[in-house]
Amino acid sequence: MTDIYSKERLYNYADNVKACLNIDFLNPQFCIRDLCKRLGIEMHEWYFETPGLRGMMIPEDGCHAPMIMLDAARSSSEKPFYAMHELIHYLKHTNEHNGTFSCYDKIKACQNPFIEWEANEGAAEIIMPYRLIIPEFVDNYKYQWQVNGDNEFFSVSIAAICEMANKYKVTLSMMDNRINNLLYEINEYCSGTDINNILPLSKRSQQALGLSIDKNLEKIIMH
Repeated sequence: MTDIYSKERLYNYADNVKACLNIDFLNPQFCIRDLCKRLGIEMHEWYFETPGLRGMMIPEDGCHAPMIMLDAARSSSEKPFYAMHELIHYLKHTNEHNGTFSCYDKIKACQNPFIEWEANEGAAEIIMPYRLIIPEFVDNYKYQWQVNGDNEFFSVSIAAICEMANKYKVTLSMMDNRINNLLYEINEYCSGTDINNILPLSKRSQQALGLSIDKNLEKIIMH
């Protein structure tokens, strides 16, 4: 049976989207608002009253163009990620879901968890590609270890994650989540597997294979 939670397939999809739409969040000239305009998607910001609501994707209804709505209260480091999340809904999910996509900080009972996982993980891969993130983070972690000393594990982790968050213009929690969602792949890389030969695995796939991944970055990177 095909694993619908295939991280590899989703990352390949994200790579194709990046290539076809010329997306590069590291390029100072890139603007996701301009990209949406090019695709015929309106993008607006609004101060949502609903707690935890971070964005909405409102499909075309015959009278109005598709629209992405973002919470105006979010920071400039959050909005690009949430916009990309909604754009993936538009590109990948409009034929699988009827009506508006309403996306929250935490999954609601009314949401499809697989669709939300794809939008979150797909946006993360487009903005923070694992083939770039993993080697850079490991090198940065080792550098911070030398600077802070081997008794400052917490400081080393935070310093390395902060450095990466600043480079990719995301929040600290976004980069922290990204690193934690790549622990299997980081473990493979630190065990000697070439970054281009790593097969990304979702947590569901890891569980199905009976894999138990150590969550301690010190042991993974500095072993």
